[in-house]
Amino acid sequence: MDRRVKRTHAAIMEAYFELVKDKRTTRVTISDIARQADIDRKTFYLHFDSVDQILDAYIDQRIEYLDSLLEQYHFFDDPFNVENIYQIIEEAQDRDIEYLKVLSSSDSYNELWERAQKKISEKAIEINRGRLNCSEKELHLLSDYFVSGVTNVYRKWLNGDYGEDEHEMLALMTRITEHGLEYYLKKEDA
Repeated sequence: MDRRVKRTHAAIMEAYFELVKDKRTTRVTISDIARQADIDRKTFYLHFDSVDQILDAYIDQRIEYLDSLLEQYHFFDDPFNVENIYQIIEEAQDRDIEYLKVLSSSDSYNELWERAQKKISEKAIEINRGRLNCSEKELHLLSDYFVSGVTNVYRKWLNGDYGEDEHEMLALMTRITEHGLEYYLKKEDA
């Protein structure tokens, strides 16, 4: 893809997210996006077939980026290394933290979060197939359960529901992931 095509593609995506942020809804028209990106509708259709395709492209880009970070930080060699998890999340959110905060702020963005969860879950299944000792059904259930939980907690954190300290939140999530509910039940018994 040549640089001009890449720039226009990026401008369309940027225009879409600016409109989403300003309008506080994902219900944005192609005409709105074209005006914001300073292109005509025909140019839009050279890059995307629909507004939904922008969301899919964004989610795919974020998953690719997250996947590269997981590899870069050797996540799969030590998936419970809290320091790696901190670095991955900090680096992954830095670029888009303001958009992510806006997208976490209202139920009008639920569709985007559901689509992201579905794609992340599919990626998790792909990554973990053969790594985990479980049936295909268990792999799908485990992936959906874990991804939906992490996504919902992350969305609430972006919304300020768990305070501002992301390190504390990540440490708690790591403990829950490593030890499950059993850790807290034993704590009560003590």
